[in-house]
Amino acid sequence: MSPIDPLQARTTDDRDDRGRGSARALAVLFGLCALAAAALAGFAAAAVFDQFRVMSINSVFGNWDTTIPVAVRGLGLPVGILATMGFLALYGKWNRRGAARDVLSPAVAPFTIVLLGLTIGTWIATTMWTEPDAVGVAVDPTFSQHAPWDAGAWILYTAKWWLPGLLTLFTVVSVWGRLAARRRFAARTS
Repeated sequence: MSPIDPLQARTTDDRDDRGRGSARALAVLFGLCALAAAALAGFAAAAVFDQFRVMSINSVFGNWDTTIPVAVRGLGLPVGILATMGFLALYGKWNRRGAARDVLSPAVAPFTIVLLGLTIGTWIATTMWTEPDAVGVAVDPTFSQHAPWDAGAWILYTAKWWLPGLLTLFTVVSVWGRLAARRRFAARTS
């Protein structure tokens, strides 16, 4: 029995699967799984951000509890990041195998999938963010020495709008850039 060259075997597998519907279906499945995992990571990251936000906008003696459980914040981030990396590796493998030709594969860039997932997770989490004790002032229920918010507290308070909005902008720019790159590549190769 002759030894098998792993590089040659992988190249043969890639060539055999090229353009097959099953390879494209697996690419879509792993892309959606990566999207969900990135959304979990975005949700958990936004929940951690909310904890720091609440600590900044409320008084030291005020409410520092958030509506998102600690377990989601603690486990969601590492699990989401690791799952995203694993699913993106599988997405890249099957997307490469499922591509009928090598025209700037993959069709949807892994970076775009991650950005979209982070955007979705952040949008969902910001709807669950904790409201401050009072808008514009850090209420001190113990000593009644209320302090007006500074610029940083106002920026953190409005983060429930600008943070997901900024991620949405990055996602749109990523998709637009990918489409523009595909058009330029197609124009050069035709």
